Amino acid sequence: MSMYKINSGVVDFQILLAYMEANSKMTSMPIETFVKKILSSGIVLTINNEANEICGISCVYYNRPEKDFGFLTYIMVNSDCRGQGLAKRLLSKTIEIGKALSYVELRLQVRKENVSALNLYKSFGFYEINQDANSILLKISL
Repeated sequence: MSMYKINSGVVDFQILLAYMEANSKMTSMPIETFVKKILSSGIVLTINNEANEICGISCVYYNRPEKDFGFLTYIMVNSDCRGQGLAKRLLSKTIEIGKALSYVELRLQVRKENVSALNLYKSFGFYEINQDANSILLKISL
């Protein structure tokens, strides 16, 4: 069994950009724009294998002065690393950071057809607060 480590330090722009370009299906904005934005005002967690290769990431904004809510904008585990609980570990650490920063809640938006992600979030206690034709807005109290 492989050992995985969550890293919350500074992530290099080029490394994150290459990872996202290779693994992301993001369509809401150009990947380079997203990487610049998250690195400038968000928190990026990576989960790495023994060879220090990124196997998954979590990107969250805990940057509101009111500390009323943070927003998990992206969480993903590589397809070849799935089924090992890595998304649970990333989500747990993301929530832990929000609590440590004294945030009240964490929100996220997920596509309706992403059933595995919805099940993961609901298993942590997230619940629906709104939806549109394609996505559901969820939150959890921290």
